[in-house]
Amino acid sequence: MNFTEEIKKFLLKKGAELVGIAPVERLMRAPKGYRPRDYISNARSVISMAIHIDYALMSNLPRSRIEYTQNGRAIDKRLDELAHECAKSLITRGFGALPSLRAKPGEFDLIENMNDFSAAMSNRHIAVAAGLGEFGLSGNILTPQYGPAQLFNSVITEAPLDPDPFFEGKLCTKCGECIKSCPSGALRDIRGKYDRQKGVLINKQKCWEYGKRLRGNDGKRILCGMCLKVCPVGDPALQVRR
Repeated sequence: MNFTEEIKKFLLKKGAELVGIAPVERLMRAPKGYRPRDYISNARSVISMAIHIDYALMSNLPRSRIEYTQNGRAIDKRLDELAHECAKSLITRGFGALPSLRAKPGEFDLIENMNDFSAAMSNRHIAVAAGLGEFGLSGNILTPQYGPAQLFNSVITEAPLDPDPFFEGKLCTKCGECIKSCPSGALRDIRGKYDRQKGVLINKQKCWEYGKRLRGNDGKRILCGMCLKVCPVGDPALQVRR
């Protein structure tokens, strides 16, 4: 087993369900301040990892929004732990490594600035660069295993890991169901040409403002998820199983 396979096996054993490796060169066209080498000057690889969202909770939205939100926050917490554990393992082997961080459980309700909710780098673009899937028309990442139903985290490292090839399939059918289902209207304001590797520009501010108004019975903020629910790629009957 080579070093790359060892790292992947480590993460999968710890609870990651998808793992891919991107060479930093695939991410150097990101805006300044969002590139791997803006954080580690000698970075060579970025590890992308994912845990899937409970499809039963997603398919019962909006009734299951409280449970869906709890599931998402639990995944966020575990992905942060996985990224830290992975980075620590790489550092003990002599390689610089930096974990990305997702919004922490308990802090989401306190975040008032849309930009503060974002990771330092785009975990979605890293996932595509690591060959895990493609952008859908909604701006979510679609994978052959779980459709849009997963969350991602990343680790930047100096380790010279073997990169995975880009995903070459075509999952998004551009059916437009996500656009029709979006209660905020954010997806009706798509700007620019849809690209399976680069994504598409949506009105994130509209999405954020709508989400700020969603509250559970306890008054805490809950997540929407409607664009994920209606995606036909997310239907287990249509997914390509591992």
